[in-house]
Amino acid sequence: YPPHPVTPLYAQNEPFASSWGKGGPYQDWRVAASRLGNTVLNGCPRWLVMVQGVSSAPGAKDQPWDLPTAFPGENLYGARNAPIQLSDQTKLVYAPRTHGPRFGFQRNSRFDAGDFPANMPNVWHVTFGFAQREHGGVPIILSSLSDGVADVTSRKYLTWAASYAAELGFGAFCADLNPPRVDGDTNEAGGLLQADWTTIQEARTSVPPQPIPRPTTAHTPPHR
Repeated sequence: YPPHPVTPLYAQNEPFASSWGKGGPYQDWRVAASRLGNTVLNGCPRWLVMVQGVSSAPGAKDQPWDLPTAFPGENLYGARNAPIQLSDQTKLVYAPRTHGPRFGFQRNSRFDAGDFPANMPNVWHVTFGFAQREHGGVPIILSSLSDGVADVTSRKYLTWAASYAAELGFGAFCADLNPPRVDGDTNEAGGLLQADWTTIQEARTSVPPQPIPRPTTAHTPPHR
């Protein structure tokens, strides 16, 4: 961010097969992400280290049985008792990967709740939102705040998510610029562009703008 550009390290995309805080040098994502982040900071101390969560399974140590089913990369529950440890904690950014109702081959039950989207603040809080409030203001940037707008539920989700993320001070990336896949893959809801990679999908622009990533509270020394 001007006047001092910041380069982030995106540690791993959707480490869904990893656990958090359960131990083991080859499966514990907390251990791996901390080690990777410290290695990078040793050579590039100005960089931010962005860390996603894990999935519901194998999940996190002491994870409650009724924790909402998390998307791959969304579950930061383990950070409650086993947070990421960096040599410079001011460079840590949690970057949960959350999605809307059009993502995945099996619809997430959170979107079918009778009180949707009123249920969503609690889903976000117990899954990842607590980290900003309970860990000294560690910044949160949603690494994927996007979905199609082909149905009412998707439009309702995007409207709510953009507003709520801005209210809590979460940064966010709209991960999808690319058009929907022609093979109809349900994991690819499509982004801002139509199939010609030029024309804007007007349906996407009719949704209230998603929040622009905010400068984090991470300390950035003067550029040299």
